[in-house]
Amino acid sequence: MGYLEGCRPFIGLDGYHLKGPHEGILFYAIALDANCGVYPLALGVCEIECSDTWKWFVMLLHEHMGMHEKRTVCFMTDR
Repeated sequence: MGYLEGCRPFIGLDGYHLKGPHEGILFYAIALDANCGVYPLALGVCEIECSDTWKWFVMLLHEHMGMHEKRTVCFMTDR
């Protein structure tokens, strides 16, 4: 609800390769609040980075956030 009430219509998506004893990929989604601060939306961990795991993460993000209002959202990735 914090995203819908106080953040700009922007979602950044990226993944980070975990190193050490627990390897994998950390997926995360962030938003920007009214003061251009980072607002974390979601985190997920998978074994590999591929199109199927990204689809899984984005589908769960969509289910969690829902369609509360019809507004345009800008997505940004590193690709």
